[in-house]
Amino acid sequence: MLSRPCRAAFALTLAAGYALLLTGVELAADVDGIFWLVSLVPGLVLAGAGMGLCITPLVATVLSSVQPEHAGAASGILSTVQQLGNALGVAVTGLLFFGALSQGGYSYAFELSLAEFVVLLICVAGLSRLLPRGSRT
Repeated sequence: MLSRPCRAAFALTLAAGYALLLTGVELAADVDGIFWLVSLVPGLVLAGAGMGLCITPLVATVLSSVQPEHAGAASGILSTVQQLGNALGVAVTGLLFFGALSQGGYSYAFELSLAEFVVLLICVAGLSRLLPRGSRT
């Protein structure tokens, strides 16, 4: 089972990926051609690795703390909460993105959305300390 600092590090890896992607977008704002794509690749790779490291172990972390006879209910609740979180996240990020779109264009709106992700993931890293240790009682 993953330790709490390890889980926090994975969330910070995802945050770093989005921060690197944000830097790549800022660098690519004034260029054309292949450099635009190349400047985004490192951030996308790190964010993808962070997602796999952060989100995938969440199911095992949550389900390992419940009794086996309650695993089905816990799995259903986890799936429901994830779907609700995804819907809420899309709605809030969409409001932020489209609100910023009229102020500074697509690049500015995308940068603001990425900054939101970085801040939220730093909060997730802190909140990961509240997750159960993973031992069944």
